[in-house]
Amino acid sequence: MKNFLFLDIDGVLNNAQTYEDVVQDNWSNILIRPEQQGDRVNIDVLQMFQQFCNEISAQVVIISSWCHGPESLPAIQRLLQIPIVGCIDNTGGGPGRGRSVDRYIKQHNVTNYVIIDDSGTRMHHDVDHLVDPPGNIGLTKNDLIKAKQILNINIT
Repeated sequence: MKNFLFLDIDGVLNNAQTYEDVVQDNWSNILIRPEQQGDRVNIDVLQMFQQFCNEISAQVVIISSWCHGPESLPAIQRLLQIPIVGCIDNTGGGPGRGRSVDRYIKQHNVTNYVIIDDSGTRMHHDVDHLVDPPGNIGLTKNDLIKAKQILNINIT
C-alpha cells in the first residue's frame, strides 16, 4: 500500500525561527529556493522530514502555495530532495485547498494518506488524516509520530 503525504511547506518546513534567522542575517540553517527568493526552509526540519519520507516510502503531493502547477515541481523537488509525485489544483488559502486534496484523493484512488498543513481545520475537514503543526514552530518529531499513526505504520 502506498503512503501518500499531502505537504504544505510554509509553517511546516520553516517556522518563526527561520524568518528570525533571516532578519539576523544568519543563513547557516536555511535553504532558499533560487527561483523564488522568499521561499525558505529550515535545514534541520527538512533533514528530519527527508528521513521520514525515506522511512515510509512517501509519495508526496505538494499542497503549498509554493506550487503553481506541475511546472513548479522540478524546482521544489531539487530543493527538498523528496519523492514528489504531484501537486493539487488549488494551493491557495481557505477551504478550497481542502476540497482540492479531496479531489486528488478521489481522482487517484488514494486510500492511505496523511495531510501535513499548519492551516489545520481552517482548510481541511478531514481531521482523521490531519497533522497540523503550529506554524510558528513547524514540524516536530511528535508530528511525525502522529503521521505514522495515521498511516498505520509501526512506530520505532
